[in-house]
Amino acid sequence: MTIRERHREQQVAQWTELVQECRSSGQTVTGWCDERDISTKTYYRWEKRVLQRSGHGIKKVERVPAEKKAAEFVELRVRKEGMWNREFLQTAPEGKQSAVTVVVKGRGIEVEIYAGVELPVIEAICRSVCHAE
Repeated sequence: MTIRERHREQQVAQWTELVQECRSSGQTVTGWCDERDISTKTYYRWEKRVLQRSGHGIKKVERVPAEKKAAEFVELRVRKEGMWNREFLQTAPEGKQSAVTVVVKGRGIEVEIYAGVELPVIEAICRSVCHAE
């Protein structure tokens, strides 16, 4: 057996243990891989190899469905032109100009933007919120 073949066998043995550990953990593959700093692509590639070599040696475990979480933060991407309707901002009725039109939240910051605010100001606010730490 060559050095390369021995190395490959060691990798297969290591990944056989890792695949078994992941499958019996009760976690999603993504969650399990994230905890161990393993790419999911790498995991699935090795899982396929391991199962092809010794599919009968690993017991099949039912997958846990991923949890669906509501978004707590939605990032607004800022474009040079056309993100907000300039005409709405410039022609809001008098009574509506003081009403909050947009609330931008993110990274512990909440900014209320009122109707009538100029587009460059809104873009600057969004950039600042996106880059805040």
